[in-house]
Amino acid sequence: MKITNFQDSELWQKAHALTLEVYNIGKRFPAEEGENIVLMQRNAAVSMTSGITEAYKISDNVLKLHHFNLAEASLAKLRYLLLLSNDLGFIDPTKLLLNIEDIEKLMRSEIGVIIALI
Repeated sequence: MKITNFQDSELWQKAHALTLEVYNIGKRFPAEEGENIVLMQRNAAVSMTSGITEAYKISDNVLKLHHFNLAEASLAKLRYLLLLSNDLGFIDPTKLLLNIEDIEKLMRSEIGVIIALI
């Protein structure tokens, strides 16, 4: 099934839900971290979801693949920041990391389809 609206994509829906969760967990951090790790987490989450959004609107498969790869890099950055937040004792990212694994699987699937078309 060809997706005509990015919001219909399961990948985008899960990425958007993760972004909302990242915004919510940011409220649990100490105030001095509000402009540091929290901001970086939010930026990585929004960048990831924005990249997915853009990828669905691009018709050229090479450019589409590029945007999915950028989204994948932002997701990796978010994973690291959540692990760092855990190590610093700010949050338990277990649920978020499971969500990231789901998104990674869906993204690999999308990338595989695009590569097959190139």
